[in-house]
Parts: sequence; structure tokens; C-alpha cells
Amino acid sequence: MKRQLDSENTVFEFCIKQISAFVHAVEKRIEKSKKLVEIDLLKKTEAEKAANKQCLTVNELLEQTCNAY
Repeated sequence: MKRQLDSENTVFEFCIKQISAFVHAVEKRIEKSKKLVEIDLLKKTEAEKAANKQCLTVNELLEQTCNAY
């Protein structure tokens, strides 16, 4: 009976270690994905700012051209 309990405990401990390692790997992958998403959002924000600046420049040039005629 004791031998069976020891065997069950060993299997249980092994399963817990495997599950723990799996959870840790998933958590690392999630954190990495979050960082990539944050970087993408930052890049998009910078690109949007640059696009807005270009639009303002074009609008100013068009206005200056219209005023010249």
C-alpha cells in the first residue's frame, strides 16, 4: 500500500512539475507578445504623427499656392 502511495505521489509530483513548466513557458510567450504589440502600437503612433505632419505641410503649401494666385 505504501509503495503504491509513493508511486502515486511521484507521478503527481512529476505532473505538477510538467504543468508548472508549461505554464511558465506560456506566461513567457504572452509577455513577449505583449511587448511586440506595445512596440507595434508605438510604431503606428509615430507613423500617424509623421503622416499628420505631412498632411499639415501639404495643406500649408496648397494654401500658400492658392493665396499667390
